[in-house]
Amino acid sequence: MASEATAATSSNNSDNSSASITATSTAASATNDPTAPSSTISEAATDTQTSTASNWDSTTTNIDSDATPSMATGSASLANSVTSQTTAQANSATSTTVDDQSKLHNSDAEQYIAGERSNTSAAEYIPVVGSISSYINDQGQNEYDIPTGLSDDVLAQWIANVKEQATTDYNNTGVAQVITMKDASVDTWTIGDSSRPTVDAVDISSYQSGLTQANFNRLKSLGVKTVIVKLTENTNYTNPYARSQIQMARNAGLTVEVYHYAKFATAIAAANEARHLGNVMRSLGLGGNIRVFADMEDRSTYSSNIAANLNKFWSVLSSYGYTNHGVYTYVSYKYRDAVIRTVGASKTWMAQYPYSPSSNNLWNTGYGAWQFSSTAMLPGYSGYLDVSVDYDNLLTGKSYATITSTTSVNYKAKISTQDGTRNDGLYVYGPYDTSAATAKPNSTVSRYENWEVNVSLISKTSNGVSYAKVTSLDGKHTWWVDTRALSYVIISTQQVNKLAMMSTQNGTRNDGLYLYGPYDTSATTKTPNSTVSRYDNLKVTISMIVNASNGASYAKVTSLDGKHTWWVDTQALNDIILNTTSVKYVTTMSTQNGTRNDGLYLDGPYNTNAATKMPNSTVSRYENWGVTVSLIEKTSGGASYAKVTSLDGKHTWWVDTRALNNVILSTTTVNYTATLSTRNGTRNDGLYLYGPYNTSATTKVPNSTVSRYENWGVIVGKIEKTSSGFSYAEVTSLDGKHTWWVDVRALMSV
Repeated sequence: MASEATAATSSNNSDNSSASITATSTAASATNDPTAPSSTISEAATDTQTSTASNWDSTTTNIDSDATPSMATGSASLANSVTSQTTAQANSATSTTVDDQSKLHNSDAEQYIAGERSNTSAAEYIPVVGSISSYINDQGQNEYDIPTGLSDDVLAQWIANVKEQATTDYNNTGVAQVITMKDASVDTWTIGDSSRPTVDAVDISSYQSGLTQANFNRLKSLGVKTVIVKLTENTNYTNPYARSQIQMARNAGLTVEVYHYAKFATAIAAANEARHLGNVMRSLGLGGNIRVFADMEDRSTYSSNIAANLNKFWSVLSSYGYTNHGVYTYVSYKYRDAVIRTVGASKTWMAQYPYSPSSNNLWNTGYGAWQFSSTAMLPGYSGYLDVSVDYDNLLTGKSYATITSTTSVNYKAKISTQDGTRNDGLYVYGPYDTSAATAKPNSTVSRYENWEVNVSLISKTSNGVSYAKVTSLDGKHTWWVDTRALSYVIISTQQVNKLAMMSTQNGTRNDGLYLYGPYDTSATTKTPNSTVSRYDNLKVTISMIVNASNGASYAKVTSLDGKHTWWVDTQALNDIILNTTSVKYVTTMSTQNGTRNDGLYLDGPYNTNAATKMPNSTVSRYENWGVTVSLIEKTSGGASYAKVTSLDGKHTWWVDTRALNNVILSTTTVNYTATLSTRNGTRNDGLYLYGPYNTSATTKVPNSTVSRYENWGVIVGKIEKTSSGFSYAEVTSLDGKHTWWVDVRALMSV
């Protein structure tokens, strides 16, 4: 931002102050941005590629030892730690940090400045302390220039020696010392460069008085939406070009917002500055809805009462009718959090400059906007511009898509361009076009063709498109992507062979038939259809059932004439009744000691029509109820179902026969010898330890173990007739070691 009155070598100097203001280079740990590189320039670089340098003498410059300089000028402060920058950072801004070995004085603050004064490389030599040349710069400081092109080890020794000599000179003379070096050229670039963050807004002051109407028109054509104009500073400065700058921006169709460069340190001063700003805004005819920022960067504003002072500023400004407030500050501003709290993070415009800003590495997304560079160029204009990306409509008022609903899910999917028919993008910060961070389209799905991902959220946006939050299986990547770029994954496959009937379930379903696989598991099965309705009640053979990651099951079916093969949701298939047998006996319903969860169905066996599609487990409510069985029907699903009526005649259901126990109708005591027999292999009878077959949970599972004891002699002691219509004998082996129950048809008289 601009404080415009000092050195000509800086684009953003104070209108009223003669003190030089510096920018700061900090490590990532100090930036509060985990994505920041190991060394970043936190605030601004110079607009002129010539640095001004401040000293580290706190008595001379009145800079607090823990203060971080403002972003206003083009030098970078090296406080407490500096490491050499490598040639790989050739496009970076101009600072490095040096490891601070000692303090000059306990009361002093050291600030080693990495500027741009030194432009020539030097041979790899290390000067001895006392022999390093220096000169008095135009600010009266004793300045040392470190050459570029040094290796890390040599540079480290250079810095150590220069610091030692500078410290000695300071102690001897009291003259402020400054160390400068050129790390690399300033990273300049042109607005419209797609590799950079989106330029939603530029901010200008009297330093950009050379901008013409054609320049503003060009900004508009390059996608810039807003111009933020400096109006005032302190109580006695007004930007003399503000009126014309505002008019030209509006002529170009750009939104206009304004800012005030704050200098107040007390509530009284804050009120006076607010009155000055309010009067200027009224004189310019600015409406009450215009956004106005307090530029909180100057050290003169440092105060433990900063929040109260700024709130006083807001209060007085609001009395002028200007209530649309925002704060501009930078990451290392000493009272950053306090000033942010006066308006909230969403109304905070944060400044922090990477060496080389990239559209793939957005910082400060938790705030309303981010000022990311002061060295952007505009074709047709010779100076540099400060530029920002808007995250939350703070600067632009752009209407982004909103998220209308979000659903938590948990399934696997596959990223796909759908055989090259789609050009979807992957977005880190949310669904596409729901914020400035996601406003730029891309087509990066193509780089991850067929990657399997875990889907955790589905969000529908106001533009009618649904987006999925996906994470790669290795956990290294999380993106948002259009759900149409996802295909379901087949989780399991089962080979089967059974009959079924296709059905719309009385018109309640609109299932489709797919030639090339289950629905939405490939590009060729992406488009839904409802063609089952054309084949309602068509009998088919099922050869395969697969479970997909969307939770649905699909069957591969073939028409009985063999002419058609499709994939269809199993919910569109009903089992077929293969045969029906009339019976009449009494039995009891049972969960078989809790081992089964069978249901009761009113309109037929389970899954044989639309009314019996939904499984239930209601047998548990009628445990041990006596019922009369009148029909047994076997279905193509492989199970047999009984039509049962409660003994009081009030209820009739269909139930899986495995949920029925046979009732013992009569018991007869006998005593004779017989042999066990499979009747020449024509029978597969079983032996049961705890009673006749299917009269309890422990006799529920059929077996064919009689074959193991063919022709064994047994003594028959009891005959019991069951409600199934069959009789079972209690038999004991002749050696007395075994006792079983067996169907009497498996006995041969001796």
